[in-house]
Amino acid sequence: MANTWANAHLKRIEQVKKFCLPGEKWGPESDELTPSWKLCRREIHLKYGQILDGLYTL
Repeated sequence: MANTWANAHLKRIEQVKKFCLPGEKWGPESDELTPSWKLCRREIHLKYGQILDGLYTL
C-alpha cells in the first residue's frame, strides 16, 4: 500500500481511505481554474461531482 507510511502518522479517523487523480492537467485554459489559478468550484462540481460523492462513501 502506497499510503501506509502517511497513514501511520494519523489517527484512524484522519487516515486517507480513497483517492482519485484526474486524468487531465488543470490550468487557466481549462474550466477548473481561473486565470489567477483559483479553483472554480462550480465547474469542478459539475465535472467531478459524481466521483467526489463516491470518495465519501465507504
